[in-house]
Amino acid sequence: MKLKTLFSLVFGGLFATTALASEIKQCELESAALKRPVKYRVYLPTGYEDSQDAFPVLYLLHGMGGNETNWSDPKNGNMQAICDEFFANRPETKRIVVMPDAQSCWYRDSADDSCKYETFFFDELIPQIEKDYRCKTTKKDRAIAGLSMGGYGSALYALRRPDMFESCVPMSAAIRTKEQVEKHSFKEFLTRYKSRDDMTAEDERFDDYYFANDPHTLVQKLEDPKGVRFLLDCGDDDDLLLGNMAFLKEARAKGVPCELRVRDGGHVWKYWRESLPICLEFISR
Repeated sequence: MKLKTLFSLVFGGLFATTALASEIKQCELESAALKRPVKYRVYLPTGYEDSQDAFPVLYLLHGMGGNETNWSDPKNGNMQAICDEFFANRPETKRIVVMPDAQSCWYRDSADDSCKYETFFFDELIPQIEKDYRCKTTKKDRAIAGLSMGGYGSALYALRRPDMFESCVPMSAAIRTKEQVEKHSFKEFLTRYKSRDDMTAEDERFDDYYFANDPHTLVQKLEDPKGVRFLLDCGDDDDLLLGNMAFLKEARAKGVPCELRVRDGGHVWKYWRESLPICLEFISR
């Protein structure tokens, strides 16, 4: 795997104080699993370069149609300013934040292995991050979060690999119920849940691949219900709220530590910018 740092974006502070500012690094990793380069951004908190300490890590996932820049774009997620303020008030909670580009693959390995994103994430991305940065590498020092499609991806990864993450914060997570998916048009279904290229409208939608990647199914099959803490955050005007409420009920029935925040708002960046400090507080407990 070849790592290429493209450039660094340093915000806050002038030349004399640049070393004290937080930093966003734009990076690229040549993936063997995906057979292509994958871009990602890394947020390094204020003081990282002047310290020898290792830091916990948050993996922060974007939504459908997004990329690695969305969370750090001041017009969208504005995560650098939000994290800077949060960590300035609580310096003991400082952490590295990793934001990978997943295109619109839903963070899964495809059924035909033509897009092995989940394999890339665990076998290539995490090891590369832990090689290149001073990361704490135990489960208790890793967290995962994301919005919409990334909320689905964060829940999927936490449920699939509870040995890797201590906490998970799906924001406006695209974790629709089976009943909701049944109402999708075939075109809409293919966009989100296609298991193979030759699938037709007459085929059974809910096949083994669907259930193997369905958070509602996976949470009910957890061998260690206490393995990961979950905090879901979804707006009261968001169509995805029903699926999030269903997940809360399923998780609690299984004994999984799970909370749900329902605030005023919809499926918009304003809501997710307000979600991020809630996420940082939760994963810092």
